[in-house]
Amino acid sequence: TGKTRELKKMALSLSKVLVLDPMREYEDEEFEKKTGHVTLQHLECESNEGYGNFKITEDVINKAKQFEYVIVDETNYLSQEDFIYFLQQMKDSDIKVIASFQQMPTDDQITKKFGYIISLDVTNDFDKITEYEKYNYDSGFGLKK
Repeated sequence: TGKTRELKKMALSLSKVLVLDPMREYEDEEFEKKTGHVTLQHLECESNEGYGNFKITEDVINKAKQFEYVIVDETNYLSQEDFIYFLQQMKDSDIKVIASFQQMPTDDQITKKFGYIISLDVTNDFDKITEYEKYNYDSGFGLKK
């Protein structure tokens, strides 16, 4: 649907960014050549049977606190409890989180942590922005409150 492609563009346009990449979709050569300021962090999986719940450990949380931005791709593969805890830790540390979802989250513990949500509507082939709180968005990915 283009979520990872757009997140890669954002990662390259931001400074001091950590990408949580459970599916290892950021390991292509072209992306690695362009990144000097993007750090990739892989996550451990709880299950050995296919893709299960990836864990966000305290080590990952502590590492994330060293960055201005954290991009979390493919949140549907994360343990929901871990993700909610992670979001609270990032909010408490004033770290900006950009995340992708297969479906719009319905849990208030998740949606209330984001100042804005950008929804890629592939059925109508256009991008729309859904307001949850206050947001400003420009095409250069200058995501500002």
